[in-house]
Formats: sequence, C-alpha cells, structure tokens
Amino acid sequence: MALTSQERSRRYRAKPGMPERKREARRQWGQKPSVRERLRDYGRRYGKRPEVKAKKRDQWRVDREKPGVLERKRENERKRRMKPGVREGYVEWRFKNFYGFSVDEYTALLAKQMGVCAICSKAETSRNAQGKVRPLSVDHDHITRRVRGLLCNRCNRFLGMIEDDITILRQTIHYLGR
Repeated sequence: MALTSQERSRRYRAKPGMPERKREARRQWGQKPSVRERLRDYGRRYGKRPEVKAKKRDQWRVDREKPGVLERKRENERKRRMKPGVREGYVEWRFKNFYGFSVDEYTALLAKQMGVCAICSKAETSRNAQGKVRPLSVDHDHITRRVRGLLCNRCNRFLGMIEDDITILRQTIHYLGR
C-alpha cells in the first residue's frame, strides 16, 4: 500500500538519525509568515499604500473591458522603448500595413491640405507625452481602409465618438442649430 505524502513526512521526521538542526529548521519553517504576509509588510514598509494599489487595480479592470485599450498601452510602451533609428522604420511599416500607403504619400497629402485638418482647417495643437505637437491623424474608413484625409486630434476623436455615423452627425447639426 502506498503512503501519502503526510505519512512519509511524519515517518521521516520521526527517524532517530535525523539531525536535530534539520528538525529545528523544519519547525521554524512552519512558523515563518506566509508570502502574502511578507509582501504586505514590505508594502507597508516601503510606502505601497492599499488605496493606490486599489486604484491601479480598478483602472486595470476598467481598461480590460474596453476593446483595444491594453493593446494600445502595450504598443505605446513598446514604441517608447524603441531606438531612434528603429522608430522611423516602424512608422513606415505602420503606414504601409495599416493604411496601404507610404510616408511620402502622407507628406504629399499633408502638403495638399496645407498642413491643416481636413475638417476644421486648423493646425494640430495637441501634444504627445514628450511635449511635441502631434502629427495629423490619418482618417480612414474602417471597413474599406480607404484613406479619407488627415485630421487633428479633436476632429479624429469626434468622428470616433460618433462612430462615423452620418445620422448622428445630422442630429448633432440639428441640435446645434436650435
């Protein structure tokens, strides 16, 4: 008959030849605080406040529910860590794979629009994390992937919020005309 692990360990500890220091070490191991308790103490000692952790955890849960948010955060982190020479190659790759045109075509479209937004005819004013003015966003049809033009951040977000729905846009115009 096979012994359970508890029976084996009980027999092993009861052996008369087992050195006393091993028995003592095993006895002390059972008295050590659990990993969770040690991490909690570490957090208290080094200023990891539970409310900050809870806020980050809640934000992660909210982000997890939104489609594409975590992927965008990972993508932004990856771009931030890129070497300077690699970044330009990535931009070219992204234009080609996502929009089907090159950086030269982007530059030509930017010149055709005279460097301003296709909707509001204003230059881009929003800034990225490094404080630089963002380039105009490429607006495209999400079904056909056909590029429609270059938009500022505000107009691009507006189109995203109305989900490119013309009826919502008409209702918005009607609402503003009151």
